[in-house]
Amino acid sequence: MAETQNYANHAYRATSWLVASTLALVVTGMLLWDAAVRPSPQSLALVILAVVLLLALGLIRRYATRLQDRIIRTEMMVRLAQAGRPDAARLLSIKQLVALR
Repeated sequence: MAETQNYANHAYRATSWLVASTLALVVTGMLLWDAAVRPSPQSLALVILAVVLLLALGLIRRYATRLQDRIIRTEMMVRLAQAGRPDAARLLSIKQLVALR
């Protein structure tokens, strides 16, 4: 029999994202410092590359979270429609729908 789902057994903390973004931020700071101390086209290119990496990491995480939100919204719309309340999902925010789930 499946265990009852609750926050304690369902929470997922993406430590790999935290480590990757922290390292990317540290490297970006180091490259910015190096570009300020010894300016050159190569150091400027590395700073731009590091900033692009930070933006890419943020976008990837944001897209994944938005996809999860859309999946939850669709799931709850189906559940509420089966319960006879098809319009109720449109009245609730995504945070409220996640709490209902």
